[in-house]
Amino acid sequence: MDLDAIDNEDQEFALRESCGVYGAILFNSGINSEATTTAGASNRNTSSMLDLLVLGMTALQHRGQESAGLVVSDGGPRISVQRGMGLVAQAFTPERLASLLSADKPVWRLGLGHTRYSTLGASESINCQPFVVETTCGQFAVAHNGELVNANRLKSEILQAGIGLSTDTDSELITQMLCTRSPSQCWTERITYFMSKCFTSYSLLILTGDSIYAVRDPFGNRPLCLGEILCGDEVIGYAVSSESCAFQSTSTRLLREVQPGEIVRLSIQQQPELSGTASTIETCAIVPRPSASSSTNATGVPESTAVLPAMCIFEYVYFARPDSQFEGQQVNYQYVV
Repeated sequence: MDLDAIDNEDQEFALRESCGVYGAILFNSGINSEATTTAGASNRNTSSMLDLLVLGMTALQHRGQESAGLVVSDGGPRISVQRGMGLVAQAFTPERLASLLSADKPVWRLGLGHTRYSTLGASESINCQPFVVETTCGQFAVAHNGELVNANRLKSEILQAGIGLSTDTDSELITQMLCTRSPSQCWTERITYFMSKCFTSYSLLILTGDSIYAVRDPFGNRPLCLGEILCGDEVIGYAVSSESCAFQSTSTRLLREVQPGEIVRLSIQQQPELSGTASTIETCAIVPRPSASSSTNATGVPESTAVLPAMCIFEYVYFARPDSQFEGQQVNYQYVV
């Protein structure tokens, strides 16, 4: 991608992105625990994941108030989705969640949540995220925070390839590129392919049935962090969020931030170690930031990998909650200094 070739039409949206993404994965010990559901009743096996998603999205409500959506999976090919306009409490009333809480529903092991503030695309229900599509590899869902700097160019490529679009959001462009514009069925290669076509600005959560992929653009422009969900001293799952403030209401301990260009996989195929270490969190790849030069530094490392993150300053002064942590420091501390 030529960074000098970004269209002016794309640049006009540059500082308007502020959605919130939240994802969680629970082990058996976490799923089988009793919990009071957001629908107001105890419902073993189905409630824990929905509670986490609703609480996580509520904590990120300041990042988007136009719509909210969630998807859940039992670890197989089946994905269920619920979306609605308005605040989280309006989109996920007890009546609307009832369809996901009935006794015949499977055990929800993975889930994604999204709160939307529209940057590209109208404030309409058709643009609510997460997006869910069917591919030869099965269903997958995408939740996106950010704004693609070359969205118009990518849209033109997709349309010229004969692929139709049902919305006017760049989030659908990401979804289409992941399912149709990749030379491989390996998810890491699909994601890497997309990242080679657009280097900024995005943080993505991708649910593929048995895994959640957390992706941060190579410039680190949008925030994304990882945490471990606790029940007492026991690690019962893992979470990923736009901001660490969502961890405080979900009994989650902050582990670290997703690094710029990093693709992290959270999988239920592995079991946690007895010590509670993060055995289900795996770095699949790190895509370097593009550089105008292919030169290397004294250590032989490409110069594009030796640059500092380029996180949006608006996260500190406008988007983020004061009690969130970015780059090893709490946001409200920056207000003081």
